[in-house]
This record gives sequence, structure tokens and C-alpha cells, in this order.
Amino acid sequence: MFNGKDRLFCFFAHEGFADAYATPAYFTVPTAAEIQGDFSHLLSLTSGSKNYTLYDPSTVVLNGSTITRTAFPGNIIPSNRLNPIATNFLKQYMPGPNTPGVYDTNNFLSPENTVDKYHSFSGRGDVNISNKNKLTVSGRQSYWCQTGPNDIVQNLAYTQHPICRDLWGGMIDDVHTWPGAAAGLHQSQLAEFGRSVHLRYR
Repeated sequence: MFNGKDRLFCFFAHEGFADAYATPAYFTVPTAAEIQGDFSHLLSLTSGSKNYTLYDPSTVVLNGSTITRTAFPGNIIPSNRLNPIATNFLKQYMPGPNTPGVYDTNNFLSPENTVDKYHSFSGRGDVNISNKNKLTVSGRQSYWCQTGPNDIVQNLAYTQHPICRDLWGGMIDDVHTWPGAAAGLHQSQLAEFGRSVHLRYR
């Protein structure tokens, strides 16, 4: 039977945490009228260098070096010029405005959350094989993952986009004292290994 008294020493440690915190953000989303092609309310914001007039790209005319276009009447895009796929996508998956915003921007406040999870394990063992020989074995592993915030596109079949980091490593070390003052101390690192993995899931 192995007697480890005053010869075998070891320890093990673990730490970890999990937390969540608010990370709200503003986004610009189309209004119900804009999804239908009605941008008439933007004309009231036109002033000075700000021009919100929408021009029909099919009416471009080149006169010498000058390009002229015709504005959509009333800043309203005709329904037959709207792409039905894009219109249905906006209706089904984009949230509507929930705050007034500024100049028709930042009109959606998303109450997002970010979640962090972390844990770490480490251990080490030292064996005094003899009064001239010592063996050390150690290992470690840690994992961190952050989830969120969500995208504002709704009702789609996908999860949040976590960013994760997985680290681990270990070591086997041998220390031997040779007899005689001239020989001195000899240390051999038999093995050291590790891995670092950074993952981003989508």
C-alpha cells in the first residue's frame, strides 16, 4: 500500500458565476405607412440641407452633365412598384415602432438582455518519489460563454448568437537531484499541453 504521508500533496479548485444584465438598444424600423409605400410624413421634415423627397429611379434623364428625376407624387410609392416579398417580410418579421424617435429614426427600443456564464477548474498533484525525485502533475480548464442580445427581427427559427471561449491545459514535470555537487539539479518537463478554442455560433 502506498503511504502518502509527507509525500503526496494535491489540491483542486473551482470557481464560476452566471449573471444577466440589461443592454437596451435603439433601432430604426419602418412604420406601417412606410411598409405600404407612404412616406408623405417625411416631407414635413425637409428643411435646409435635409431633403426627404423620394424620386422615381425609372424617370432618370441625363441632360448634358445633369441628371434629373421626377419625385413620387406626395412622397408615396405606388403599390404596384412595391415588392410583395419584401412587403410581406417586413409585415411578418419586423416589429413596429414603440417610441417616437428623432426625425423618424431610433423609433424602436429593444429591452435586450445579455447573459454571461463562466466556470473554471484547476488541480495539481505533487509526489515526492524519493528525497531526490519529485513529480508534478497539473491540469486546468475554463469555459466562458456570452449570450445575447437578440436581433430585432422577430418570429424567425434561430437562437441567439452566443460567443464562447473554451480553454484547457496540463503539465507533467519531473525534478531530479543527481548525487554530487557537480551534478546539481535536473528538471525534465515531460509534457505540457493546452488548447484554446473561440467559438461564435449563428
